[in-house]
Amino acid sequence: MKLLAFDTSSRILTVAGMNDQGLVTEVALGGAVFQHAENLFPLIAQVLANLKLDIARLDGYVAGLGPGSFTGLRIGLAALKGFVASRPKPVYGISSLDLIAQGIPAVSPRLGVAVNARRQKIYACFYEARGGAWARLSGEDEILSPAEFAARLGPDAAATGDALDEYGA
Repeated sequence: MKLLAFDTSSRILTVAGMNDQGLVTEVALGGAVFQHAENLFPLIAQVLANLKLDIARLDGYVAGLGPGSFTGLRIGLAALKGFVASRPKPVYGISSLDLIAQGIPAVSPRLGVAVNARRQKIYACFYEARGGAWARLSGEDEILSPAEFAARLGPDAAATGDALDEYGA
């Protein structure tokens, strides 16, 4: 199955191409300023070129559903709507926090993903290592204070996400 995936919910714009064996190619662009509207389609073109695929040969689309930037999500979901209108294929949505977790090796027993929600809040989700992969412990993505996140994380867990830049260890 050949899939085009993208996440526009954070400062880092990510586009990836996957097949039955998993991730084949990925490009990411980040910066202090959101420029996803300008950069999404060039990155998609780059991924499709890396895959040596025309968009018509894709089997489906995967989109990050947040939590995150409302404007970023609108850009990504509007692009997705355009793809589906012109090339109808199955669509799959995934929590952006799950996408972040899947990029982290499961070497500790637990993982907390923390994305800055602004106003002293964190979008958070917690995972435990099972069979070399992360299994979600949280039923839904949560909004926590930095102190609540730290208390829930526990001493034996790893943490990742841009909220760590803002709120520190």
